[in-house]
Amino acid sequence: MDDSAERRAKGILVLEHVKIIRKAKDQRLIEGLSSEERRIVASHVLPSSWYPYDFYAKAIDLVHRHVSHSNPEAARDMGRHLGSSLFQGPYAQFLKEEDFEGTARGFITVWRNLFSFGQVTFSKPKPFNADGSMTAMVGNIEGFTDIPRALCLMLQGFVEKAFEAAGTKEFSITEISCASLGADKCVYRVAWPSVPEVLVAPPSQGR
Repeated sequence: MDDSAERRAKGILVLEHVKIIRKAKDQRLIEGLSSEERRIVASHVLPSSWYPYDFYAKAIDLVHRHVSHSNPEAARDMGRHLGSSLFQGPYAQFLKEEDFEGTARGFITVWRNLFSFGQVTFSKPKPFNADGSMTAMVGNIEGFTDIPRALCLMLQGFVEKAFEAAGTKEFSITEISCASLGADKCVYRVAWPSVPEVLVAPPSQGR
């Protein structure tokens, strides 16, 4: 959906930043919002309702600049915190224990429940390095043409927490490109140690 009027984010995402804006009592946060957006901050935000994505993106950017002082790690931590609450709660059912590919499919379903637009895809896992000791798949987040850098960093932490919450071990997430930095989409690489092939000796022949 390209029309900004149709782009929505679920209240369970919006609520955390609304709480921060209320608690901070920093006039710069309020001044950066329109009168309609101020009404959202003053209202009872329902986790299951939809809210304008533009408000959500703006709230993240304001909090990132004025509360977190544009600290990239603080934005990632916010994404990890969000992931912890969601993936140990209502969205835990979509994660597949110790299964990277299954968790990626589940994450796509979670995304559709949180945003009314955009698309997430993951490539099939394949060997990442020359000796095959690492396996990787690439995740693409498309449809965000005006995403603030803070939200991209948050999403990186959010994706990281999804795989961590699924019980997967020893993995890394690397940002390859970012829509907030001029790319046409956000691209992440998820890599993990390959499972070595186990060679089973044929049963011995009795004499």
